[in-house]
Amino acid sequence: DMIASVIALTVNDCSFSTTVGVDPSLPVEISVEFGEHGGCSSHYDNWMERFGEWKFKHTVCDLTPDAWFDWTVDFQKPGYYNVDIELKGDDSVLWQLEIDGEPALLNDQATSNRYAWQRLGWIRIEEAGRHCLCIRPLEGCEHAVVAGIRLTPAGI
Repeated sequence: DMIASVIALTVNDCSFSTTVGVDPSLPVEISVEFGEHGGCSSHYDNWMERFGEWKFKHTVCDLTPDAWFDWTVDFQKPGYYNVDIELKGDDSVLWQLEIDGEPALLNDQATSNRYAWQRLGWIRIEEAGRHCLCIRPLEGCEHAVVAGIRLTPAGI
């Protein structure tokens, strides 16, 4: 049909990886949807910013000091990366970021009633390859909602 063509594709024995690749020359935003989490709940948040203009985000909420969320990230090059977190809430939250299980960053960030990117700090990736980035809220997290992280090579 010239107006609405349909192509059907059947795939057998398909598996996929949620590993995210980081280009050493571009920022990358990683939703919580592409990671794992525990001690918190998944949530699909939607709202209307203007009449008829709907927005949505996959988030984690109901955070406790025992909560964690992590991503497997494939870095093409070692180096320094700025780390931002996208969140909303009504208090400040003390965050800890771990790389491969080792604490790498500790920062207290204020939140607002709208989703906003907040700088956690910068990390150093020693070797190219796959690394696990894990974020834990340590204090003040009861009303925070997290949508994702952004990694930006520090040289940009």
